[in-house]
Amino acid sequence: MLSKLLLYFVTIYYLKPIQIFARLKNFFYNPKADNSTRPSLRKIPCVQTFLLNEKNLLNDRGEFLFLNQSGLLKNIGWYGNERTKLWRYNQHYFEYLNSTNRDITNRFNKKILLDWVKSNPPAFEVGWEPYPTSLRVVNWIKYHLSFDTLPEECLQSLAVQGRWLYTRLEFHILGNHLLANAKALIFLGLFFRGKEADKWLRKGIKIMSYQVSEQILSDGGHFERSAMYHSIILEDLIDIYSLCSTNNPPKIEKILSLLEICEEKIPMMCEWLNVMTHPDEEIAFFNDAAFRIAPKPRSLLNYAARYGFNTPEIKDNCIWLRESGYLRAQHENVTLIVDIARLGPDYQLGHAHADTLSFELSIFGRRLVVNSGTSDYNIGSTRQHQRSTRAHNTVEINDRNSSEMWASFRVARRASPFDIKVKKGKKKIVIEGSHNGYSGYFSKIIHCRRWVLTGNSLRVIDNIDGNFKKWVSRLYLHPHVKCKQKI
Repeated sequence: MLSKLLLYFVTIYYLKPIQIFARLKNFFYNPKADNSTRPSLRKIPCVQTFLLNEKNLLNDRGEFLFLNQSGLLKNIGWYGNERTKLWRYNQHYFEYLNSTNRDITNRFNKKILLDWVKSNPPAFEVGWEPYPTSLRVVNWIKYHLSFDTLPEECLQSLAVQGRWLYTRLEFHILGNHLLANAKALIFLGLFFRGKEADKWLRKGIKIMSYQVSEQILSDGGHFERSAMYHSIILEDLIDIYSLCSTNNPPKIEKILSLLEICEEKIPMMCEWLNVMTHPDEEIAFFNDAAFRIAPKPRSLLNYAARYGFNTPEIKDNCIWLRESGYLRAQHENVTLIVDIARLGPDYQLGHAHADTLSFELSIFGRRLVVNSGTSDYNIGSTRQHQRSTRAHNTVEINDRNSSEMWASFRVARRASPFDIKVKKGKKKIVIEGSHNGYSGYFSKIIHCRRWVLTGNSLRVIDNIDGNFKKWVSRLYLHPHVKCKQKI
């Protein structure tokens, strides 16, 4: 009982007061949906060209394809236990509306849109949670501006969703969720017109402006330290810049300052993403990360380049993203990406893993040493393992995690890296770092790791200082790598 109380105390200790207040407000305040007539649409003079989704999320039979599971709408509906909550989230995002696979999606889009409105009354089930609502709102508006007019039922529903979202902004979570909420309000405010739309727009701009300034670090990285979520937010900023810069937005104060923020942050974020991308042009797996969730790095960099944000090639053989805490070293045909980072912002570690001092390695353009990645957000053994130290290329001591992961998105005790040293040379690069994640209230255990990279070798040297019973160092090889034991 005492250990459980301590777990809760340490977790809650780091929360911001606004997170606690917002959670209490959401518990006691339950507003009704406003079904009044929608505002009129704002005239947007040109067809928008947003980045299209490259994922095949809908097949020629009309089946949804998410997380390696398929489902036909007439069989599984929009809610229920037939699929996990994360699968249902993807179903309600409507990313399949704006896909490169237009020959298939065109056959089903209108039917699916109308079925959603009919089957999901306001404030009902998982589809009306703020995060899927935010993504769906944006995807519906993108579809209307880029491809085809939404049915009137959907336009009316968009207004209802906007009103509902305005009362349910995720201040209890903050982080990438609140940015998604703000983006949706900006899109709604630019799509509709009138006092109500201007209210949404002002609120979205206000949140986006101060949150981007806080969440995007000085080296260009997103403060949750996940290349996947960084990519999602980079697309968000380019989308906002695209919509505002190619039209005549309403004369709302602060809208020009938001564009200036985008102009400052987008190039930095592109460079950060480029550093955190392996030679195979896919992201590194630190904290929550997976392929085929966010757009591919090359697609994002090309999207940014449309608006003049060109990303220079990587020429330095050793780049230290100091504030984010990642380091990329290259030597001839070898690329090493090292995690010497804090887990993320102390008040929001929902996507953090116990992966301090882990690393990934590519040779001749192909991955060799990899972290396990993420496939599940549900509470259970899979989620617990994927966030654990033993799922990463680092050292586990006394069968514990370097940071205390629990539930699906909670962290109590957390590791702090220190004594980071980098020595760059023409023939050798040496990186060194330590962390205190295994220290307790009455014991001090320090893990120190050194990477020595040359043109034809990587040496990883671990030193553990303190009293401990057991330690294990693991290396995970890419599934395509075949090992032979040399006797």
